[in-house]
Amino acid sequence: HQGHWNDASSRRKTTLKNNNNNKNNNNNNASDPVPRGGHNPPKPNTPLPPHKQILLTLQRGYRQRLAADPSFLAKSILEIIVAASTQFTAEVSRRGWDRMAVEGDFVFSGVLTAVFGKYFSMWRVAKTVQLDDDIDCCHDGNH
Repeated sequence: HQGHWNDASSRRKTTLKNNNNNKNNNNNNASDPVPRGGHNPPKPNTPLPPHKQILLTLQRGYRQRLAADPSFLAKSILEIIVAASTQFTAEVSRRGWDRMAVEGDFVFSGVLTAVFGKYFSMWRVAKTVQLDDDIDCCHDGNH
């Protein structure tokens, strides 16, 4: 039994020693894919993931529209309320109150489609102002 204990003990010591050597080597190794901090920092010219690009585009567009028309938020909310209520009224008149619960999924999708469609058309025609930080994103300055 004692020989087995010594083997396990020496294996633990060897494993710890190898792990410490690997840590020291990793800190000095420039080709190591994971830096010391434990995460990969973004590369300078790495493109953003698509969902972040979309969010940044929407944020920039919203700032441009708000700069051109300070009441854009109020108009947006009003447009959503009007689109949802008129579509809901149309759904009730088409289906009747007794079918609203049964066909609720169709009603919901119809209202959601109307809201997105109306808001998108409002978004596209809204006045915009080119902001100073937008000049950095456009290479030719024609946007």
